[in-house]
Order: sequence, then structure tokens, then C-alpha cells
Amino acid sequence: MERPTGITVIAWLSIIGGALTLLAGCSTLALFALGGASSVDDPTGGLMAGTTLGICAFAICAILAVISFLEGWGLLGLKSWARTLLLVLAIIGLLGFPIGTIINAIILWYIFQPEVKTAFGVV
Repeated sequence: MERPTGITVIAWLSIIGGALTLLAGCSTLALFALGGASSVDDPTGGLMAGTTLGICAFAICAILAVISFLEGWGLLGLKSWARTLLLVLAIIGLLGFPIGTIINAIILWYIFQPEVKTAFGVV
């Protein structure tokens, strides 16, 4: 069966979102490291704290980016696990009031449409 257009759109938005999340993580790492390096009071302690926070922020962003990339790739391939992942992330996204709630409610409504369920092999 042909992939529904909405799934293609969601998949590419997920991939683009993953790339932007990764970029944000790299930027955060750089900013924390530079902020710590410019510390006047304690140059060595500031650098260490800034770099540590930057690495933690980058690690979180990298994990989220990988999840987004996998979701997008799986949706493009109409993998059933990707639909499940989309379902879980959309439910979590409902907490992002008000815009996240609206967008994720629409996504939840869409992935339960008969033609989308059929495309993923869900009966």
C-alpha cells in the first residue's frame, strides 16, 4: 500500500526536528564551554562546570535527536513500531499546552484513521 501523505509529512518533520535538536545540542555545548572559559573569577572551575553542563545538555539533545531520526525513518518505511513510537510521543506531547496539545491531538486523531491504520498493517 502507498504511504499516506500525512505520514510522509510527519516523518520528514520528525527528521528535520531531530536535525534541529542535534544542532541545538551542539550550540548549547559550545555556549556552555565558552561561558565557562570566559569566567573571570575562577577560570579552571568555570570551564569545568560549563563544559560538564554543556556535555549533559548535548547528551540529552543527542538522545532526543536519535529518537526523532528513528521515528522519521520508521514512518517512511511504514514500520509498525514507528507508529507505536509516534503514538507514545504524541500522548506525551499533549502536555505541551496549548500548541503542543492541539498539534498532538491532531496527530493522534490522524494515526487512528482507517487508511493510516491499514497502511501500517493495523487491523
